[in-house]
Amino acid sequence: MERCIKRQKVDYKLEASEGRSSRHWNIRVYLIAMCQHADAWLEDARKANLPSLDEWFASQLAA
Repeated sequence: MERCIKRQKVDYKLEASEGRSSRHWNIRVYLIAMCQHADAWLEDARKANLPSLDEWFASQLAA
């Protein structure tokens, strides 16, 4: 959990946001969580030696 919060605060610069309301803050946290999920998904795909997104798109366009 601590790593997750660190990524939100440091890597995605959550505290540097200038949200004026709790609604803006919550939207930013939600978007950061989606980015963290995508990062984890891509890392898992890399570990499983799955093709990169560029290779996948190229194969789909060629078909």
